[in-house]
Amino acid sequence: RSVINSYDTSDLRKVNVKKISASSELIGKSGKAYVADYLIDGNVQTTWQESEDGDGSGSTLEIRFSSIENIDAIELYIGKQTSEKDYEP
Repeated sequence: RSVINSYDTSDLRKVNVKKISASSELIGKSGKAYVADYLIDGNVQTTWQESEDGDGSGSTLEIRFSSIENIDAIELYIGKQTSEKDYEP
């Protein structure tokens, strides 16, 4: 994987999220849920996955913060991070 744009994160701070929600969440065949809360749990082994038909275009996330914040950057890990085999952006 390559980084298209790098961003200096040394002076950034984590903000408090009050609530996160998604337009859809996948429930896997085994019953495992891939919920929006996993986006902010700090664990790259957990993932949010949408459940829309197709490639997920149009899926949305809504993030509400505990206070008014100026957001300069959001760090995302795209795709399932548990293995190269499972990675699919």
